[in-house]
Amino acid sequence: EPPDGTSDWPYVIQYTRTAGPRGLPLVKPPYRRITAIDLNSGEHVWQIPFGKGPTDHPDIADLDLGPLGTGFNDVVAEGGILITKTLLISYLAAKDEIGPEETGSILVAHDKATGELIGEVNVALRLHGPIMSYQIQNKQYIAIAGGGRNNDAELLSFALPGTTGN
Repeated sequence: EPPDGTSDWPYVIQYTRTAGPRGLPLVKPPYRRITAIDLNSGEHVWQIPFGKGPTDHPDIADLDLGPLGTGFNDVVAEGGILITKTLLISYLAAKDEIGPEETGSILVAHDKATGELIGEVNVALRLHGPIMSYQIQNKQYIAIAGGGRNNDAELLSFALPGTTGN
């Protein structure tokens, strides 16, 4: 019997995916996606798979499938989406995109009007939390919390291209 106010019940979050044939997902893609919706009409403006997914799997690597959307491993990878005048910015856990032994995250930027991938940056720390934006002397930056677990927590800041300082 544990002392009053305590418990001997360990609280652990553990996710398990049901594997399909040869370790590929059991259901068809996309496994994760972003959809832009016109709020006036309700129409879908564009929709893209979010992340490359298992395209490096030996059984499908030669098929040139394009992005399939990242399967959700055991990492909470959603920090939300930041929208700027021209960009949609978010991130994925590197573990989901590259492999189970990877750490860090992949910061991604898409064209807000089309969903086209503009660029991505591999970040050594795991990103978490919402993406923030600020401007100093006409140069726009984004900041994201990173680290935790085996790393000190940090606030990482990135300058956005195409903005100029005075």
